[in-house]
Amino acid sequence: MTTTELARRLGFAERRDPVLAPDSAELTLGYEAAYPFLAASPQPDEGDDAPVPPHRHD
Repeated sequence: MTTTELARRLGFAERRDPVLAPDSAELTLGYEAAYPFLAASPQPDEGDDAPVPPHRHD
């Protein structure tokens, strides 16, 4: 099995870019590969506005 076949089985997309790679196929991970800073963006910090659970006195 070639790398390209494995990538297809795993769901990676194959695309040709006529400007950047006119003679070769480029494997891409999709949206995360094109915009890694969006895929790795942290969750917003709730800070002092976070709800406080009620205290239990057992």
